[in-house]
Amino acid sequence: MSPKIYVTDSVLPCPRGAAARRLMGMKLTFDMKIAMLFGNAIHSYLKKKARGHAEFPVRADINGVTVSGRIDVLGRNVTELKVISPSHMQWIVKNGPEEHHLLQALFYREILHTDKPVSLVYLTMPEKGLPREREIIDTPYGTATMHARGPVTIFTMESPKSVKNLLVERARELINALNDLNSARIVPSWQCASCPLQDKCPALREVGPFVII
Repeated sequence: MSPKIYVTDSVLPCPRGAAARRLMGMKLTFDMKIAMLFGNAIHSYLKKKARGHAEFPVRADINGVTVSGRIDVLGRNVTELKVISPSHMQWIVKNGPEEHHLLQALFYREILHTDKPVSLVYLTMPEKGLPREREIIDTPYGTATMHARGPVTIFTMESPKSVKNLLVERARELINALNDLNSARIVPSWQCASCPLQDKCPALREVGPFVII
């Protein structure tokens, strides 16, 4: 029987790291734990206030692979909420959404077989100097409209490209990694900061430690 594949695992850039996190848990510093608790509290509060179905469960068999997860809010749009730091918000407005965040929302849309738009909502603490602008940006998965409003930045995609093949590819690679961790592909990224294999990863020793922006 194949292991369960969750959307939140399949979007991570490093298959070996994603599998290790599933098998061993994350390696978190005290500051990371505090930040996660704070983010989760805000996340939960906002989902209760949102219009639509919060924590909407989804599951689908796609090309022989079963993938499941929970959409933050399902209403007129497929919406994912992300709580980040003010410095990360500055980076997001300048560079666009994090790919793994965008893929999470797009994968959920694929599982639902829906033509609903996708919204990715970033939230942070109010702070002076946070940008306010509107812009049309290009992503690998289609065009997105960005609305930056200080502590809130929203990316909306009305008609994104299909990511079905990518979802299946990522899910199958993760299944293989869970079955054979040592042979899994390694992709150095921000994910290294909380990876339980930090001390044993040859790629991390090569490129040095990574930190989450």
